Amino acid sequence: MSDAQATTAAASSSNAGDGADMRLLCKEAAMGPVRDLDVSQIASMSARDVRPIMVNDFKNALLIIRPSVSKAALAECEAWCKEFGSSGS
Repeated sequence: MSDAQATTAAASSSNAGDGADMRLLCKEAAMGPVRDLDVSQIASMSARDVRPIMVNDFKNALLIIRPSVSKAALAECEAWCKEFGSSGS
């Protein structure tokens, strides 16, 4: 999976979480390949021997990571930004 594909999969599958939620989602997905390893082999393996992160890793991460900000709170922030701007000018 390319970086662009992984980003698109994560963004389109997430339920409007914030940036911190996206960070947690990506960290959880990155653990998928590590969790598939045999514990006894980890110390002697090279990083290139670990499989790449795949879409299923993001799907599994979505079962664990939930948005920390409600959709209503995000809508309020978006409305405020539309009315007052986000740069303070």
